[in-house]
Amino acid sequence: MLPLYIDGVTGCRVVLDDPALRVLIPDKADRLFPLSRISRVICNGKVEWTMSALLACADTGIQLLFLDDKGEVRARWHGSNSDRQSLTQRMVDLLAYIDGRESYGNWYMAMEKLAVRSFARRIGLPNWRECSVSEMYQKLKSQLGKENNQKLLIFRYILLD
Repeated sequence: MLPLYIDGVTGCRVVLDDPALRVLIPDKADRLFPLSRISRVICNGKVEWTMSALLACADTGIQLLFLDDKGEVRARWHGSNSDRQSLTQRMVDLLAYIDGRESYGNWYMAMEKLAVRSFARRIGLPNWRECSVSEMYQKLKSQLGKENNQKLLIFRYILLD
């Protein structure tokens, strides 16, 4: 599944041509996009939608994002939750890419670093921007001392496991 980007112009319309969305742009050939292959739709500018097309997206769990001419979010349309929006489906979609595992690894390391930095900043550790997970654990260990061994175990499981 891939996102569908629609760059709206005057007269651009989206209608349901079950089981697909039909995008009509003046002076261009109509284009069909099967609902089963769409993960979400991003509309930039003026795009007219029929109610049947909107409801088909809602029923199949396709989220719509409407942007104004400046690229700012104008509106969101959240469909019903479905398997296509589940974490499992999103992981399958990500890993289907050639560099999917590498992208996931990069994302995981970035989120881990973000969590550690946020935690270090909140507890007031100096130099929190350069703190790694193992450094964070060592600093917590030295700050908490032996009397707080239970708290340290909790932090260890959160940070290192």
